[in-house]
Amino acid sequence: MVKIFQALLSRFFKAFLQAFLNHLVGSLAPTLIQLIQDASQSDLTNEEKRNQVFQQAKTLAITAGKDIRDSSLNLAIETAVKILKGGA
Repeated sequence: MVKIFQALLSRFFKAFLQAFLNHLVGSLAPTLIQLIQDASQSDLTNEEKRNQVFQQAKTLAITAGKDIRDSSLNLAIETAVKILKGGA
């Protein structure tokens, strides 16, 4: 029974994170996840990866005409990382 509850809670939390990410960056969410996946394959430090993803995402947001604050973009990146790591 506990495992069923944990599985349901995990699925809910992952869905919540995905909805939150979509709220933060809208249509850029899949691209942001792809940027993070690409960066994870590099030999850069975690800080360098974060900076790289941030700069790429910021450029994409500006190009797409989206006005996303830096703090919201950082939160979106952290949320996307959490989703990629399994959501819980």
